[in-house]
Amino acid sequence: MVDAFVVPTETGAAFFVDADYAELDAANGPVQLAIYSPYEVSPGEIAVVRGRLEADLFSYAASAAGLGRAWMRHALLAILELTILGVLVAFLIANPSRVAFIVGWALPFGFFIATRSALHAFAQREYGARARRLLESGAVLAEPAISQFGGSLAHVRDIWRGLEEGAFARDTVALELASERLLRWPGAVTFYRSQRQADEPSRPRPLRSRLARLLLPKRPDAPLTTLIARPRP
Repeated sequence: MVDAFVVPTETGAAFFVDADYAELDAANGPVQLAIYSPYEVSPGEIAVVRGRLEADLFSYAASAAGLGRAWMRHALLAILELTILGVLVAFLIANPSRVAFIVGWALPFGFFIATRSALHAFAQREYGARARRLLESGAVLAEPAISQFGGSLAHVRDIWRGLEEGAFARDTVALELASERLLRWPGAVTFYRSQRQADEPSRPRPLRSRLARLLLPKRPDAPLTTLIARPRP
């Protein structure tokens, strides 16, 4: 199930899709699109959202299809790398000196590249398998579910009601804060934050964040679908 929400923006309204593409599996059948809106959505808008979703899904699946495919080859390279490292460390221990001490500290930084690649490939093998299944099936149901109940629709109604009642301004920052502090709606927070950051100059990542991205396996990135669909309602 992929959820699409109609939310207010500074200039009108937008559809945004809140879904973890890495968790979508075509083995469970075609992808079902559910639209949550406080007002009636036209067939043309539904077709545009569905078309954009299919394009984003294909783009994501094409980029993630190779993930984890060669994890065994990476593992063999990592074993060879660690074996060579072990031999060198044993040699330095058997021949202690100041130079050996300095070289010994530097060795791990040059010999853990294949190990890191193997860990990443192993961790992402299931994401790659799901992406390949999406490419093979590529099916999004033609008729979406127009939701009229449930917590997700309540979030949509609350954000529009708060705007109409003047609880917060029609401003990207105000909408982001309202989504975070009043509605407790993580998907909307991510959407408004992405809109705000698109208008701000990029900032360098902190050193801790850069090291985490370099060393730790991570989930493949999935795009956040946004569609400005209407002028001010």
